[in-house]
Amino acid sequence: MRKGLTAGLSLMALIALGAACSDSGAKSDATVGDGQGSGGDATSSQLRCNNNAPFGATYSRSCTSASDCVAVSHTINCCGSAITIGINKADKAAFEAAEKTCAASWPGCGCPSGPTMLDDGSSVLGASPVGVTCEGGRCTTYVEACGKPCPAAEQCYGCANGPTTTFACSASCTSKSDCTDAAKAECATGIGGVMFCNDQPTCNAP
Repeated sequence: MRKGLTAGLSLMALIALGAACSDSGAKSDATVGDGQGSGGDATSSQLRCNNNAPFGATYSRSCTSASDCVAVSHTINCCGSAITIGINKADKAAFEAAEKTCAASWPGCGCPSGPTMLDDGSSVLGASPVGVTCEGGRCTTYVEACGKPCPAAEQCYGCANGPTTTFACSASCTSKSDCTDAAKAECATGIGGVMFCNDQPTCNAP
């Protein structure tokens, strides 16, 4: 799963939190490895449920067009945090049946869930829906408002100014010095409190 550094760290933090808050010492693995799914040559599930139990279904992520793909969600820890990934639509029913059992295996830990992570390394932003497309022969999820999956080392960010909200792929930042692209030289705080390199320093203004 391709992701920027910040998104990768966020996903690992969610997984670690799930293991820490589970009464049964659970571990979840959000990676997907090579193998065969019923929808074609692509992947075999390496997703995990509570107690590191196997996911219970294999699926394909291969595609030739966006119409081959659907977005599905997988719970990764006892806090209810999730990832939403793209798979071949032929395997949707098998995936959802396995996920129903998997999600029920997690105890309720009483901890807040983290952001839902997507294939391109972005996280779900507010009410913006998740998009899914065929990129490089692989079903890939992204924030629909950004129009397409973000490239490596970038994520989709939202910037609200008055009644207008704009979305764009960009690099994360903690200060202006992190923003080396002259077209996005300001470090702004966007939707969800995340900081990213932007063409203006202010977001979320009334």
